[in-house]
Amino acid sequence: MNPRTDLVIASIWVTTATVPVAADTATGPDATTTGKAIFDKTCTACHQTGPTILKTAPDQVTEILQSGMIRAHHFKLTDAQIKDLVEYLTAARK
Repeated sequence: MNPRTDLVIASIWVTTATVPVAADTATGPDATTTGKAIFDKTCTACHQTGPTILKTAPDQVTEILQSGMIRAHHFKLTDAQIKDLVEYLTAARK
């Protein structure tokens, strides 16, 4: 990577890591709505194209977010928020 890329990644990480996710967790259709709110607040900084074009399968999102495999994904979401996010991503791709 070059220094400019590192700076962009660092600024995105700082932005997403410090923005609290206010969405509560839910189940069923409400989980999809909550998941969309979480996606809009934490994911759109990098994934502006929306959930339908993401290369990562929804069932892999949990592991990626919990392990922090990608530097930009070091923001903190609860397990319930990740579950709602995955439900939203799954519904959006149908």
